[in-house]
Amino acid sequence: MKFYTYAHFRPNGKIFYIGKGSNLRAWTTRRNAYWKQIVKKNKGFEVKILSYWKTEEEAFEHEKFLISCLKNINIKLANLTNGGEGRSGSILSNETKRKMSMAKIGKKKTLQHCENIKKAKLGIVMPKETKEKISKKLSIGIVKATNLETKKVSFFRGKNELVKAGFKPPNVSACIKGKLNKHKNHVFERIL
Repeated sequence: MKFYTYAHFRPNGKIFYIGKGSNLRAWTTRRNAYWKQIVKKNKGFEVKILSYWKTEEEAFEHEKFLISCLKNINIKLANLTNGGEGRSGSILSNETKRKMSMAKIGKKKTLQHCENIKKAKLGIVMPKETKEKISKKLSIGIVKATNLETKKVSFFRGKNELVKAGFKPPNVSACIKGKLNKHKNHVFERIL
């Protein structure tokens, strides 16, 4: 299963939700009341896949990190928690599946909904311009560091956090650009 982190945006481009998912989760509307209120008021929402992850744990960590970063710069999110929880892999009973199916009878999908499903199936990733917009809004770079021995993944926001963790930002930058293979037994990737 392929996991990803995603963001929901108002039609004016303002981010209001961060999530982690797989399959079509980013496009579902089974959300909290506050999320639904924002979507109703704005007459819709846009979905952007931020990053794909090999494991659910990595996706959860990225979700928590992004929520924390956005809240730290006073962006109000519809997220009711700090992220990192969910119910991936839950198995629904046949009765629950039947009830869910019955609830959908007679409901038509909007053109936008169909388009979003189509994009999800094609595995569309976030356009470079969108990543740059988010990066500018955060006004910091987000870097993923993976320890080569322990495989532990950490995220750092900007040079100060890298320095506090004992890394040299020029060496991290060189790793990201492919000029160095590793720095202090870590590999690095720029996320935003």
